[in-house]
Amino acid sequence: MKTAEELISISTTLYTLPKVYLEVKKVIDNPDATMADLSRAISIDPGMTATVLKLVNSAFYAMPRKVETISRAVGILGMQPVHDLTLAVAITRAFGQLDQQVMSMDVYWANSFFSGLVARELARRCFLVDSERMFVEGLLREIGHLIMYDQLPEQSEQALRESAQTGKPIHLVEQQQLGFDFTEVGQALVEAWQLPKNLGIAIRHQNQPS
Repeated sequence: MKTAEELISISTTLYTLPKVYLEVKKVIDNPDATMADLSRAISIDPGMTATVLKLVNSAFYAMPRKVETISRAVGILGMQPVHDLTLAVAITRAFGQLDQQVMSMDVYWANSFFSGLVARELARRCFLVDSERMFVEGLLREIGHLIMYDQLPEQSEQALRESAQTGKPIHLVEQQQLGFDFTEVGQALVEAWQLPKNLGIAIRHQNQPS
């Protein structure tokens, strides 16, 4: 039986964030960086550019007119929201080849995107200024499950089945059967990738809101 630490050790070798995101992170971490610096960092990857623009032009943002360039997207949304979008796209890429034995990736990402939308809307209704960050936290709240589905498919399927049959929350079933749950794995992965600490904390304590 693998431990949570062993899962992360294996997974950080198998799943790495795209180079374009690492460049974007350097820009965001630099207090002297400009919007032009961020636009250039994203634009080196045509695929990332196209995906981010597709998201910006989706009904999610309800732009009054089509946004055709990354620099325009950065100008409208701001640097942090565009960084967060890039991070979300980067992580979907990192897990793009995951075996769908336990969970359909289309279903997984559809559910995750819905969670992100709900988190963002709640943040707005509570007048939180960082609603886009809440979207990313909602989107990635179950990222630990991707690791578990890949590395522990049989155990993960068994836990899902028991949770469905008994109505017991999945994290409690996983703790009972494995000794850890998806929130621990998710936080460990976020920390291993050196992503914002608050993101890992939100993932870890999502079932303990108080």
